[in-house]
Amino acid sequence: MQALRSILVLMEPALEQQTAFEAALPLARSFGARLHLLMTDYRDLHVSFYEPPAPGLVQFRESVQAAHRETLERCVQRPRSLSIHVDRQYHRDGQF
Repeated sequence: MQALRSILVLMEPALEQQTAFEAALPLARSFGARLHLLMTDYRDLHVSFYEPPAPGLVQFRESVQAAHRETLERCVQRPRSLSIHVDRQYHRDGQF
């Protein structure tokens, strides 16, 4: 059996508990695999859908995205504390 070298974990921005992430941690630790965390904001947070964009909508979108990035950053700390190599990518508004 070939060992796992990397594990892609799709992070759900709206959920407090990240089930896929929790399942991937012991696997990564057992196999010495690298974790790749990916979080996307794909909902209607893009202000260009609204003409003209309302300032309140822009602020709301930015605050939601900031909270999602903070969640991702918090999740990165745990595997690092377990000596698991981890990288992350945050995808928003159709851009990586």
